Amino acid sequence: MLSQTVLAYQRLGCWQDDPTIPQQAYENLLDVFAYGGAISQRHAYGAAIVAPQG
Repeated sequence: MLSQTVLAYQRLGCWQDDPTIPQQAYENLLDVFAYGGAISQRHAYGAAIVAPQG
């Protein structure tokens, strides 16, 4: 199931080889969650995102 999911994301062009989450992408995600009422406060990028090792 996992490999089928990854393949589906790759076909859609949604799969990134780089696991890093850019700050702007994080902020956009917070905007979407806030607009939908899924979050009541925003957490700073540095407090929520940890860079991958290596």
